[in-house]
Amino acid sequence: SQKGYYLLANSHLNGPPTRLTSPPFESSGQGLLFYYHAYQESYLIEQFMTGQFSVTATDISTGVETELWRTDMHDIDGWREQCLTLPEGQLTVTFEAVRGVSLSANIGLDDVELLDVSCDIFLSGNRFISRPYTLMAADAVPTTEETTKCGSDQYTCGNGMCINLKQVCDTVEDCPDGMDEISCN
Repeated sequence: SQKGYYLLANSHLNGPPTRLTSPPFESSGQGLLFYYHAYQESYLIEQFMTGQFSVTATDISTGVETELWRTDMHDIDGWREQCLTLPEGQLTVTFEAVRGVSLSANIGLDDVELLDVSCDIFLSGNRFISRPYTLMAADAVPTTEETTKCGSDQYTCGNGMCINLKQVCDTVEDCPDGMDEISCN
């Protein structure tokens, strides 16, 4: 949120999943944009890679649940952007986090937004320059035409997004790639 809050899934060790489900809404195939943070300290040991974060859509009229996206907990530690184009119909959307066996695991969710258009259309003509999947810092190499023109009182993030200069080096990662906190003393 604008106040700096986000959701943190804190399910019990090997316990039931943590779920956040939307109220029912009518989807015309628009995009669902959000940021997530998935981290598990013991990601190098295969047997401990059991934590997961997923998004499903449930068709209210048929009860059919469709998994739209899933990531394992071995993601690089940091916030990522994700945009999913939803199916058409009367839906609910569920975010589900499973911690797994590690005590050093966490999943965060921030800035969930239901778009007016599909992800393909939104991402091709807006502030984001990535494809409609996870934006990684290595993918975000904007050209001059693609880069957002930020004001003199703003900082340009790696993906072209503008943030207030006061948000740089304030110990909070405001850029999706965390660039606003990297070169701080």
